Amino acid sequence: MEQKPLSELPDEAKLLLKQTLDRREKPNWQTLIKVLPGIAYSKYQIEKFHLAILKPDKSPTTELLNDLSKKGKTIGELIQSINALGHQFQELQPLVYELHRNIGGNDKMCKNIY
Repeated sequence: MEQKPLSELPDEAKLLLKQTLDRREKPNWQTLIKVLPGIAYSKYQIEKFHLAILKPDKSPTTELLNDLSKKGKTIGELIQSINALGHQFQELQPLVYELHRNIGGNDKMCKNIY
């Protein structure tokens, strides 16, 4: 699994995450928070992420990604969490595949994530 820091996630992948997870219906960024290993966010912190929608060029997903990056999380850990959701929400499987492709994963690696 990719051990690069989350801060090195390509802009294209961040945009894809934002487009996929910044929505009201599940799966969304709040669903992702629930499966992040070793991280618990308070209601206040979650509300702070949510309020990012009121600011230009901000989003709950990008604020969450920035916070995870500050906590030292890796791209691989993010992909594992999204993959865990992908088993519950089939529409996330293409997202995991595209994330692998964005970070330079090969096709064999992409096929093994499902």
